[in-house]
Amino acid sequence: MASSILGSSNWTLRPGDPQELDSPKIAQGQKVHICVPGISEASPLISVLVQGLAGRAEFTVANRPASTTPFWRWTVRSTALDWFGRSKSPANATASSDILLDLHGIEDAEARRVWRVVDAFGRPLLKPFAAAPPDRSLVSSLYLIEKVAPDFGWVTLAEAHVSARRSDRNLLNSLARATVWLLTAAVQSLSSERTARPHPFEPISCRSVHRSRARLSRTAARLRDHLRADVWAICTIDEPVENFLTSRVVAPRTWFEIAPGEGFVADPFPWPGRDGAILHERYSTRSGRGTIEALVPDPDGSHRTVPLRLDIATHLSYPFTYAEAGLVLCVPEMLWERRQLIYRLEPDIPPAVFCVVAEDVAMADPTLFRHGGLYWIAYNDADLGMHENLCLRYASRLEGPWTPHPLNPVKIDVRSSRPAGIPFRVHDILYRPAQDCSQTYGCALVINKVSTCTPTSYEEEPVARLTPDPAGRYPDGLHTMSVTSQGILFDGKRIAFNRVIMRRRAQQLLRTIVQPLVAQ
Repeated sequence: MASSILGSSNWTLRPGDPQELDSPKIAQGQKVHICVPGISEASPLISVLVQGLAGRAEFTVANRPASTTPFWRWTVRSTALDWFGRSKSPANATASSDILLDLHGIEDAEARRVWRVVDAFGRPLLKPFAAAPPDRSLVSSLYLIEKVAPDFGWVTLAEAHVSARRSDRNLLNSLARATVWLLTAAVQSLSSERTARPHPFEPISCRSVHRSRARLSRTAARLRDHLRADVWAICTIDEPVENFLTSRVVAPRTWFEIAPGEGFVADPFPWPGRDGAILHERYSTRSGRGTIEALVPDPDGSHRTVPLRLDIATHLSYPFTYAEAGLVLCVPEMLWERRQLIYRLEPDIPPAVFCVVAEDVAMADPTLFRHGGLYWIAYNDADLGMHENLCLRYASRLEGPWTPHPLNPVKIDVRSSRPAGIPFRVHDILYRPAQDCSQTYGCALVINKVSTCTPTSYEEEPVARLTPDPAGRYPDGLHTMSVTSQGILFDGKRIAFNRVIMRRRAQQLLRTIVQPLVAQ
């Protein structure tokens, strides 16, 4: 099952009946008219929807009151999910709409077709405390489901899975952004020529949801994040890449590591053309900043580390490499610079800027690959949320210009979106490694099978989940996989208490408290 369905077709299924039901498509460039009953036309939520689907859809609201509670009203107040206010729209506004967007769980027989945004339990988005994650889960899931006739069951058009490791208000804002993305994906499908098959929606069966228990699990996870730190190391596994297309445990025998008091090494990538040389991030515990180093083999069999000087003072990581026709490039993560550069690598010569990919964009884990006659860069846009979105840029030449994909983000799933290494091919099928950040940052690796990657659509589905050896030295995570001719590079994580990092975090917190007081 695909994690995102972009370009899905317009049919649904009667339960137990495989017969297709056709629905009219929307002409290319034509706006879809969507009616949203039970929310105010002046609410923050309708503003988010209108802005997010500008040029694709027009919204009207219907004057239909929805039941609520004072505590729910207070909870959503001042968030992007706030839908309250007075509405003066006519009650029959649904009659002329293409779609009824039912966010309260009110079905309308007059509507041409009904869309509903629900959580994993099937509760509509605007029901009190919908989308609260299941007990002990740290993922909140939303599904856009459709019904085009009263006698036909609900089917899933698109789904999004966001991290619940955030405060209640931040989670509500994230759910509002995910709702916009779900609608964008579905509206795009109405004029798409693709005919991907939506699947029946099957909610989780649950008598009640213990919201307080779920909140306690989320709070405990956030507290652990602040009190403990990640320590990473690098390993090589000499196995065929085909062995990693099914879910399994990754259990290396040896690790390249540095003293935890100094920091850690992570994000290993080969240096094409230099046998055995590896680029990686070296994180300093004391400075809290990452730099790029090369691990270079010597003739006597030993290794030495050489800094890669990029003349950037902010945090650097993920030194992704790409080679073509003798040209060796490096695309490091430099999101704190809010720009993305590609560098040319040559032995014993400082890296030179090859081209500018983007300005004023915080690109995490930029990953360069070639597919369908175009060059692509996959990345996580930090402005849209860390770890849970996948965005794309493409170009006909490596020098650019690099064009953002019109559906960005093309995927929202904290379990398998953020890039995690070098895409590879097996039997001419493209596979993309991604991070699973659902429980902790980089808790596992997911291999996605890419079925569609064009300037108008993108589709992939997870085929394998790679987990660390629970009895190994680094049992708590994996978040980079680089396929090389000399083996497959991984990094592994151990979560531990670190006095130096805790002291620095406390100093940063103290500065945020004291500086406003001094300014007054």
